[in-house]
Amino acid sequence: MCGIAGILTENQGHDPVYQAAAQKMVQALVHRGPDHGGLYHDGHILLGSRRLSIVDLSTAATQPMTNENEDLWIVFNGEIYNFRELRAQLLSRGHRFRSATDTEVILHLYEDHGEECLKYLRGMFAFALWNKRTRRLFLARDRSGIKPLYYCRTQDLLLFASEIKGLLASGLVSREIDPHAIGGFLAFGSVPSPATGIWGISSIPPGHFMMVKGGDMPLKKYWDLRPTLVRNSPVDDQGIVSETRARLEEATRLHMESDVPLGIFLSGGMDSSALVALATLSAPAQKLKTLSIIFREAAYNEAKYAQLIARKYETDHCETVVGAKDFIQELPNIFQAMDQPTNDGINTYFVSKAAQQAGLKVVLSGLGGDELFWGYSHYRKLARLENCIAWYSKQSLAVRTFLLESILKLNKIARRPSLAKLRYLKHPSMKHLYMAVRGMFSPDQISALLQVSYDQWSAGIGETDEPPAGDLPARFSYLEMKRYLHDQLLRDTDFMSMACSIEVRVPFLDHELMEHVAQTESRLKLSPQVNKILLARAMGGLLPEEIVRRPKMGFTFPLAEWIRIYRKELMEISLQGQILDGKTIRSIWDSFLKGQEHWSRPWSLVVINQWLNTMRAGDSDLRHQTSGRQLQPLSKEMGAG
Repeated sequence: MCGIAGILTENQGHDPVYQAAAQKMVQALVHRGPDHGGLYHDGHILLGSRRLSIVDLSTAATQPMTNENEDLWIVFNGEIYNFRELRAQLLSRGHRFRSATDTEVILHLYEDHGEECLKYLRGMFAFALWNKRTRRLFLARDRSGIKPLYYCRTQDLLLFASEIKGLLASGLVSREIDPHAIGGFLAFGSVPSPATGIWGISSIPPGHFMMVKGGDMPLKKYWDLRPTLVRNSPVDDQGIVSETRARLEEATRLHMESDVPLGIFLSGGMDSSALVALATLSAPAQKLKTLSIIFREAAYNEAKYAQLIARKYETDHCETVVGAKDFIQELPNIFQAMDQPTNDGINTYFVSKAAQQAGLKVVLSGLGGDELFWGYSHYRKLARLENCIAWYSKQSLAVRTFLLESILKLNKIARRPSLAKLRYLKHPSMKHLYMAVRGMFSPDQISALLQVSYDQWSAGIGETDEPPAGDLPARFSYLEMKRYLHDQLLRDTDFMSMACSIEVRVPFLDHELMEHVAQTESRLKLSPQVNKILLARAMGGLLPEEIVRRPKMGFTFPLAEWIRIYRKELMEISLQGQILDGKTIRSIWDSFLKGQEHWSRPWSLVVINQWLNTMRAGDSDLRHQTSGRQLQPLSKEMGAG
């Protein structure tokens, strides 16, 4: 696991300037790889790396890494879980290795297959591979986007890095805020990819690569999850369940490959409990270390469920108590870790910090289980409402508007601001249905916060691939993988864990497991009695009934209570910016304190203003901010006039 960065230029005359910039970029990523740093340059390319040593702890695994002829160079972030199998195949074809690392496997695969090497890789990765002979730069990212890779084109330069702060550290990239990204953040609680909060910086999308030669840098897709893949032959229900179990076991076994101690995040939910059970099956002689965050607030404390699994599988279980005081004390570090604004990720920060204090470098997480196995309640609701939604989508704008406004009139009586998100349904598309279910603020709230119309801020929503044909839950799941899973959960997990120098692995997002589950009919994934029924059946008797039958809770902190305790300080932060409308901010806080708004909305206002202040200050250390360039009013930047 690493942080990577680089600069590609056709101009060799400024080499010392670019070397200094690349060194600053690499240094900004030291938290991602505290074990070793390196820099390669040949006049056209600078490749930098910070390494967190996980597989092959020797100096032979140092990056940047080259092949025997020194005409290929690579910096790599991630883990290739099938690298031992690939290495054996490459050795049989005459390739020679100087290390026992997965990084070198990618180099030799590229020698044999070029860009087609990606289809052989099973894991999480982002890498930059420089072909010195052809002067081509190969940038690639894993199928689900578990590992990040950002880039920026400025005149004769292409810069790339694992984090936005790495690009900004170069001094060659403008800190200008993309105003449309703010609208996207308010809509989703995270900035929709491939855009970022900084103008000119983009992310390479999941399942894509970029082959850069001169001024040509096309993006190409090499993988996509399509939920209506057709099976080659009919499979009975029990056969599908058995295959699901086999793929779960295989994915977990592969993800346990490590030359350093490994732990598991154990919340007590079905996903993390399943991982502990599967990991125990994979390594019965190994005493697993499990980590849990517990709270004094009884409504949020899942300790008894985590302890149940820890006892059953005899793990070395470690509990860390987190309270309101810990939250407010760690807030500067939490904000500093945020590479992009997000209303989530605090849970990952604290559990990663606990892993760091326990002496771990690698931890397995159940992230992705809810998205893959449809663990959220809205999947069952969508299945029940499918015919109704299909009828509504066929109605004229006038009819849709009448129905929505009638509901919203009742909403004013009920005083439930969250229902105002239904106004997204004025547009009868899957993207807008997704926003009505998964969105953060309502369209009216966003317009009020930004003081612009819907048409002016909605460009920040970004484009979303149209889901393939299928039933409504399956189509919704496709968007959930693209947006919530990638833009929020995975992004947050990466920068919050790496801030603590912890590698988090996500076995549920093994692409072969994902493809299998995506092909499975909805009737096998939805049950009114049991949540995530396919996972529950696949696990058989490995999980106690108390875990399988317990209500869905999620890894949630008591943030509503904590925000109320520190409302004065947090409200002050949310009002510090010069972008959002102060009157609307106060109104949202007032509704929250009356119990009418979800905590995530006032918290989002705290996050976005703190992030904007940090960007304006040009200082990544939030504890030493300085005043800086003031942004133009957002209405002018968006062209409201």
